[in-house]
Amino acid sequence: MRCFRVAAILYVFLILSGIALADVTVRAYLYNPGKDSVVLTYPYPHESNRIELYPQLVITGTGVSDGEFQLNYSIESGGTTLYSGSFTGTAISGFFAQEEKLDKRYPSVERVRWEFKGKNVAPFSGVAALKWSRFHGKVTFLNPQDASDAYIELQPMKFNAPGIIFIPVDKDGRFDTMVPARIYRVMNVNSEGYSFNAMERWAWDYDLTREREDEFVIGRIELYSIRVFEVVGGPQTLFVAFRPTALTRVLKFDRDGNGLVEGSERDAMVEALKHSFTAIGPELTAENIKVWIDGKLHPVIHLTQIPEYDGNEINQVQYLFQVYPMDGRLYGASHEIKVEVESEEELNGRKIRDWGQGSVGYYPWGYYQDLF
Repeated sequence: MRCFRVAAILYVFLILSGIALADVTVRAYLYNPGKDSVVLTYPYPHESNRIELYPQLVITGTGVSDGEFQLNYSIESGGTTLYSGSFTGTAISGFFAQEEKLDKRYPSVERVRWEFKGKNVAPFSGVAALKWSRFHGKVTFLNPQDASDAYIELQPMKFNAPGIIFIPVDKDGRFDTMVPARIYRVMNVNSEGYSFNAMERWAWDYDLTREREDEFVIGRIELYSIRVFEVVGGPQTLFVAFRPTALTRVLKFDRDGNGLVEGSERDAMVEALKHSFTAIGPELTAENIKVWIDGKLHPVIHLTQIPEYDGNEINQVQYLFQVYPMDGRLYGASHEIKVEVESEEELNGRKIRDWGQGSVGYYPWGYYQDLF
């Protein structure tokens, strides 16, 4: 078993229908938020946003038989059961994920005991250990005058899948919490000033299988959908792709000058994207981009501009570049790639610097099985 597994894994070997052998893995993740709710305020006239927080248990399974099932579970500390529950669901392609809202926080629990009952298979049971990682650091703004209430969202498998975690950020920009130890496919660092005076800071395939301290800087460019990949069988070159959006270009559609693009203004922006894929995306050269692999600055190689089509006659700009690991280590090792970009934009006759950062994890082949 590799030491970076996000949770203890129980392998259960079953005989299905008397002839098939299945490898079943059940994992459990528990988040105990430090607050019951958080109130976020906007930097422009708008009603405050109250978000309720609650303890949540997520149980996932792979390798189970497809179809309807029932899963009974209990969370334990020592030899004591602290909470019990049950849910029904449908396994598809051998997978299920379920989020359960708990009655209170359980910071001392150690494991989840479970029993799976599916159709055409004998009931089976096991124990999944719980593991957390301390996640702490600070959210800052490139322009301090643009600071507003910030927050972090962790999406473990994909958007809107069970197990989304909301992390409040204090007024001074600091955050410190214990999160279920796993790799999160998407991390969004945002603020209530989004699209008004700041954009989002994204991270993809973010490794929280260990304690981690980080600083996230929010600027006026967001780098969305950062992906990193290599050519199998080719040189040890990493390809990095991302879609940038520059706030200044978005605000060119703000005709009434209230600092927001809404209603007919947004319609005009969407129409512009049908005719120019850089309507809201900056024009970049390699000199506008910085890239780090595991904290070490690397040169940007062969920057290419690509239209990204969404199926509705809309194109947005994607950039693709290559980066070559200086230490020669690519295959069999994990890496994190951080990207920063900047552009000079003009709005109402004034020059404005737009800037943003984002990051993405690169992992050896087969590592992604630990996401589930």
